[in-house]
Amino acid sequence: MVEVDTITIDNIEYIIVDDIMINGIRYIYLAEDNDPTKFMIRKIKIAEGNELLVNLDSDEEFYDALKVFNQKNHK
Repeated sequence: MVEVDTITIDNIEYIIVDDIMINGIRYIYLAEDNDPTKFMIRKIKIAEGNELLVNLDSDEEFYDALKVFNQKNHK
């Protein structure tokens, strides 16, 4: 059995697939535990010393973050 890190968002459990720093921004790549085809990218924002997962600002940011993920993981 492989141990994986998970996070719960809106009562849905996600597996943390990867964590990549891009241009000073930390991106978290998530796949839904029960349906790994449901993939999302969030970024971490620090507010009052707490780490918060926030949505990306645009489709362009999503595609740029996805491109880095693919380059890292599909060699």
